[in-house]
Amino acid sequence: MDPSASFKTELNDDRLSPPQIIRSSLSPPPSSQVAQNNAAASTPLEFAHSQRPNTMLSPPTTTTHILNRDRPNMAEYVPPPADQIDNATIDELRSMLQTCLSVNARLKSETAHHNLQYELLSMQAMEDANRANVEHEMTRREVEALRSAEHVRQARRELETRVDPLQLKYRELQQTHDALTKEHNELLRRFKSASRLVQQQAEQIEVLNDDREMLLNRIRENRQHFHMLCSPGGVFYGALTPKTPATSPQQHRTTPRQTPRSAARGGRYESETNVAGFAALLQALNQDNSAPTTPTSANRPTPRVPFRQHRAAHSLSSLPATPLSRSRGNPGLLPSLDLVPQTEPPQRYGNRVGPQTPTPRKRRKSRESTISAEDENEGRARAMTLESVAAAAQSYLSSGSRLSQRRAGEEEEVFESQASQAASEMLRRDPRESFEVASSVGSRDVTPVPAEKPNKLQTKLYAPPANMATLPRGLKAVLAKAPTDTVILSSLRTPICRAYRGQLKDAYPEELLSIVLRATLAANPSLDPSQVHDVAVGVVLSELGGSKAARMALNHAGFPNTTSLHTVNRACASSLQSIAATAAQIQVGMVDAGIAAGMESMTRNYGSRAIPVDVWPALKESPNRHARDCVMPMGLTSENVASRYGVSRSDQDAFAVESHLRAARAQASGAFGAEIVPVHTRFQPVNKQGEAKGEAQDVVVTADDGVRANATLEGLAKLKPAFKTDGTSTAGNSSQVSDGAAATLLMRRSTAAALGLSGSVMGKFVGAVTVGCDPDEMGVGPALAVPALLGRFGLANADVQRWEINEAFASQAIYCVRALGLEGAWEKGEVNPDGGAIALGHPLGATGARLASTLLHGLGRTGGEVGVVSMCVGTGMGMAGLFVRE
Repeated sequence: MDPSASFKTELNDDRLSPPQIIRSSLSPPPSSQVAQNNAAASTPLEFAHSQRPNTMLSPPTTTTHILNRDRPNMAEYVPPPADQIDNATIDELRSMLQTCLSVNARLKSETAHHNLQYELLSMQAMEDANRANVEHEMTRREVEALRSAEHVRQARRELETRVDPLQLKYRELQQTHDALTKEHNELLRRFKSASRLVQQQAEQIEVLNDDREMLLNRIRENRQHFHMLCSPGGVFYGALTPKTPATSPQQHRTTPRQTPRSAARGGRYESETNVAGFAALLQALNQDNSAPTTPTSANRPTPRVPFRQHRAAHSLSSLPATPLSRSRGNPGLLPSLDLVPQTEPPQRYGNRVGPQTPTPRKRRKSRESTISAEDENEGRARAMTLESVAAAAQSYLSSGSRLSQRRAGEEEEVFESQASQAASEMLRRDPRESFEVASSVGSRDVTPVPAEKPNKLQTKLYAPPANMATLPRGLKAVLAKAPTDTVILSSLRTPICRAYRGQLKDAYPEELLSIVLRATLAANPSLDPSQVHDVAVGVVLSELGGSKAARMALNHAGFPNTTSLHTVNRACASSLQSIAATAAQIQVGMVDAGIAAGMESMTRNYGSRAIPVDVWPALKESPNRHARDCVMPMGLTSENVASRYGVSRSDQDAFAVESHLRAARAQASGAFGAEIVPVHTRFQPVNKQGEAKGEAQDVVVTADDGVRANATLEGLAKLKPAFKTDGTSTAGNSSQVSDGAAATLLMRRSTAAALGLSGSVMGKFVGAVTVGCDPDEMGVGPALAVPALLGRFGLANADVQRWEINEAFASQAIYCVRALGLEGAWEKGEVNPDGGAIALGHPLGATGARLASTLLHGLGRTGGEVGVVSMCVGTGMGMAGLFVRE
């Protein structure tokens, strides 16, 4: 055998792979293997290596014991000394090398077994540690559960200890509740008794009013009969007043209490001839009056206001009711003796279609008691009248006997008889005084009985301001109160939100109208919806003029079918026009109460930018420039105003910033809280491209969302012109395209008093005017309408405490403020003090009512009285309205 090959083989055998473990069940332990290798040293190493398995197998747990058991039997390897190696032959050297290799392999195998055992022990230790952790965690949880159970038991014990005090307190509260319930029931019983008493008093007042009306009618009939008897051709003609000779008409004097001295001539004869006339007069008065005892009345239609409340209106006005059958020009009464002025408004018909039947009056008193009361009152009045006339007749007869004893030629002044004076005083007596007639007629100075004290509510309603005497004439007339005034009971609006992106973009205009109409009823809970006779809705962009949708919203809000509705379209002034139209209906007696509203959803209906698409082509090519300018975009009209009247871009931006800042301050202070109605609606968020993102939400909108509290001049200056490349009007200094609605409840003052709503009156609508201007500069409309309005009512700028001028564009708003001389008022915060349409928005059909609401609530906060609302109107118009806060 070649030694070199043998050593090479040994070297190759020495490069062992990573230690591999032989299953103890398949191979003997390493000690036996070493023994075998020592016994058979001639066995090739390659064969032994090739017989080893290639996979590592886990030895059983007995491996350690086997190794420990075999280790004592194994001899320790002792390396041969150096001299033995030097003297050894090749075979010996090979044997020694083989022995070394065998021992090395055995040691490696043992090392591998020890490492594996260590890993197994580590895994077992880790498993034991994990098991211990799990057991610890379970123990901890068990301890916590026990602790919690202990806490629960402790809490239960504490609760049980507190049960008795709580039960005692509960019994005390139960006793208190029973006592309060008993007191509540007692108060409720007393309230019902008081209500019945009040109802009985009201019925008694109604009966007394009827008796009063009947007696007044009898007095009128008696006066007519009396004048007929005393007129030429009557039975008693000349019995009261001596006849005046016809030969000297110059002797007639205008003094009613004196006769000319020449009339004393022949007085003896006349006094003797008049005795028979007085006797006949006394006999006629002692007899039953031939005049009817009950007033005649025409067929009265059923009033839209309940009858009892109508009677209350008469009592509040301190004026007697006038029967409808009496004509104003009754020739039987003296011109100066029209004692019952007809100041009450005419009655409205409950149903304007079909015949009407009179509504019987409900009384609790029996017919017998009413007749007896009437007879008693009639007898008392007749007795007093007879006493007066008898005393007057006796005085006249005594004066006649004295005159007969005087010389016929003696010139002396003769006064009218006491009977004539008494009759004149009776006829001239104010019917608002007591029905008692002064029994002392012997005195020439017949003092009438003082009138009844005016009603406190009437005094409060119609009392003039304390400084009325010092006010200018026009302002005095505007502030004066009258039963025929058109008063405002509520003025509400929804939040005004940006179109397309604002929180009301998904709401329908009729939805907003229904919400604000329902809020109007809620603000006046004692108002019966059927007493609102008509509703006018300002709307510009809705389909079919919004009439059908608005009518649906009216019924949906809870109004009956008897309440009518119509829509109004005067562009930006539509809802102010609806206020004026409703007030006009009230003034002429067409309605007694109405609602003026406005609605607009520019998100849904502003597709054509309020410019008609299908129009007669001849108008677009009309030779009249103004006709063509009626369809000019509003932005271009703003540019015309800015260029023609010198309104710079910087002024417009500064005006817009101030509008936003004022609106932000008002919003932060809660100034809009009283006028805004929350809107429950849905909202779909959108991105900048208008595409829906996320899910739709149910939201409650309570504030205007177009106000920018962080608006600055620098930010607005960066915006590009919106209508002309070299223009000055931008999206920042123009009004916002918005969605919203508003409503104002109007009523005649006397109707409000009759319905018991006088305490809800917040102001009155005085009047409005409209003017026209060039369509291509329609923004100047307020500068023309406001002077016309103030001139009509005799007012000056100083008489107005608050101005609400719509900010369609900053250019036209600035021009109007300058043209009206309101620069100082603007600086003082009297013009748009809470911002305008640039910050709040401009929903076309609702803007007028929104301005009126902001004006009235603002005057209420500041204590002002007179306010003006004005706006420009597309196609070249302006409108202004005058309001008074009370």
